[in-house]
Amino acid sequence: RREAAETRRVVLDNRRAARAQRAREASEATDDAPTAPGVVAPLLPLGSTPRRERDIDLDITDGPQTVTTGPPSFMDRLIIRTLQTLRHKDSAIFDGDGGNVTHTSPPKWVTRKLTITESVYAGMPVWSMASAKPTGEYVLALHGGGLVAEANIINWADYAAMARQTGATVVVPIYPLAPPKGTASVETLVPPMADYLAAMIDEHGTENVSLYGDSAGGTYAMLVAQELVRRCRADVACVLSENEPSRMVLISPVLHLTLSGPIVDDIDDPIIPPRLPPSAGGGLGADDPRVNPIMVEDLTGLPPTAIYVGTVERPYPGDLMFRDKLLAQDPDADFTVVIGDGQMHDWALGGIFVNSQARLWRPTIYRQLGLV
Repeated sequence: RREAAETRRVVLDNRRAARAQRAREASEATDDAPTAPGVVAPLLPLGSTPRRERDIDLDITDGPQTVTTGPPSFMDRLIIRTLQTLRHKDSAIFDGDGGNVTHTSPPKWVTRKLTITESVYAGMPVWSMASAKPTGEYVLALHGGGLVAEANIINWADYAAMARQTGATVVVPIYPLAPPKGTASVETLVPPMADYLAAMIDEHGTENVSLYGDSAGGTYAMLVAQELVRRCRADVACVLSENEPSRMVLISPVLHLTLSGPIVDDIDDPIIPPRLPPSAGGGLGADDPRVNPIMVEDLTGLPPTAIYVGTVERPYPGDLMFRDKLLAQDPDADFTVVIGDGQMHDWALGGIFVNSQARLWRPTIYRQLGLV
């Protein structure tokens, strides 16, 4: 047994060394990569030595971190390969709701041991999911779906698990959809949601309110956070730390909407199509900072933020470019990026686990939201 254990240790050490060498080679290979417009540094996917699965108990620090998960499992690779094959056969197969069952209210099967209440804000239905012993913490959760689909069953399972496991009240607005499903645009979506988030902060205190979003909902959440920063800076009496959420966690957000070329096209994303979705910009162009998060001139002022993104998804390079631009402006920003090695879009969602890493990282996500 001792010999077997020693052999396993040597094999693991060799694998770690090989991964570190590949990371160094990847970093060196990007040194000559062109810098995208509005980005101050080239893509550095593994610019610093990544911490792997043995560091899963991630410290919640007050400064920047970039962490890489453990490698994908055989099942992870099999699932991604299957989805890639389906995408190759039909490029539109996962567009919009992607064939998922969507709901405009929490499905009964996910609400066990939860108190569900419905309210309305500015004509928008809002669902709140609370445990039997709520802690007084609130999470505003903005669902994905490209802004053209309602929350799907994975979203609702994720929110229910968060409420049960942390005691936080998860607040889910059913926001209007963009074309072709509706007529909403960023111009009509962001200001009302910023108003609602500000009202939550006024009612519960900034220390008890956090912001959470996945996919297009993560982009939406970032735009809302940037809107609060913009408003506060326009008011000399405003104290930013008292008028924004205490924390923000975004799962697979699209933070650079206009990034194109091989740096994106070479990623065989099984979920996100290799073409732009219907625009939610309304009368605003895709390079407008009110639509495209990375185009905001000054990215500082955000609450402590954590981004989860996989290496097998198209938003990955743009999310790292957003990080690089922010840290060039504020090297001490409380901004964490967790890179899912070999993982696909929305890999870090909870409730229904579709990969080997999500379950491991959910406790860290709850801590990053300030819930535990």
